Amino acid sequence: MLLSTVGYHTCLNIGSATTIEQKAPFKASYDPFLSEGYYFWEHSEAAAHYWGTTARFKTTGYVICQCRLDLISLLDLAGSPLHINEFLALEQVLEECNRLPAVKLPIANLIETLRDLHATDMPGLFPYDSVRIRLEPAEKQQDLRAYTASARTGKGLILNPRFVICVFAETISPLRAPQVLTCEVIFPKTI
Repeated sequence: MLLSTVGYHTCLNIGSATTIEQKAPFKASYDPFLSEGYYFWEHSEAAAHYWGTTARFKTTGYVICQCRLDLISLLDLAGSPLHINEFLALEQVLEECNRLPAVKLPIANLIETLRDLHATDMPGLFPYDSVRIRLEPAEKQQDLRAYTASARTGKGLILNPRFVICVFAETISPLRAPQVLTCEVIFPKTI
């Protein structure tokens, strides 16, 4: 799936804005929950600021890089029923190859296993360079906008979910897509 979008990349506040703009994005070294790669909050500077207030950034502070992304082969687990069904089928392939343990793996392990198989034994199995997911809102999310869709079931509609895109580590380079096309540093507002 081809997608051009805007992503906000939260990073440590080390170095000048010029240095950060030249070197961004930075590979995630803290909790890469989808795979090894570069993480972006899609169209949500607020989510990037929320991530910047976590313990990871307490000592150095944080900055946010606003990036335009051109994603050539995105696995969309946030909004494509076709991709979700394909991912479930890939999980079945792992099970048939005895590569899926009985214990439920974190999604990062599944993606890494699929990427390894694609690179070695099963070319074409996992042709993606990035993945997008929808995170459930954090309980502390200040700007949560939710509406009840059904009084009977209590199910609701969240109008401002957080979407995360992970661009796999080896796919960001001057020669291969996807690429970070622009990067602008945004400093947190101080009160």
